Amino acid sequence: MAKLTGRQKSAIIARYLAGESISNLAKEYNVTYQALAKQVKKDKVQERLKSSKIEQEMTMLAFMQSKREQTQEIIDALFARLEEKMDKAKFKDCVAGIKELAGLYIEREQKVEDKTNNPEDIPVIKFVFDNTSIHKDDDNDKQA
Repeated sequence: MAKLTGRQKSAIIARYLAGESISNLAKEYNVTYQALAKQVKKDKVQERLKSSKIEQEMTMLAFMQSKREQTQEIIDALFARLEEKMDKAKFKDCVAGIKELAGLYIEREQKVEDKTNNPEDIPVIKFVFDNTSIHKDDDNDKQA
């Protein structure tokens, strides 16, 4: 078993905090699992890890809360614009658009359920309203 330097201990702790397992780190540094686990416990890494996770969660929640009002305004504006466009559209165009949207939604849900697919393979549903007609925007299928 190798004796660890201060620099190696710091590197191990940093990597552990980043999510690497004690067993993998122990193998890499040629030390026993027990010795490394004892060192991690000694340095109160678990407490630092919990504290770091809580801090990150709180930061994310604060960010999400700060964007809540802005996001709601955007959604409200989009729905208002959609209502205007739907009011001007012919009934048959509305029905065709809803039918196409439903078909794409079902297709997307089926791909989401198949966990072997890459998330990039899941189609993005995007419709463009030109004057009074509704159509699928085939040019930008991969854009969010």
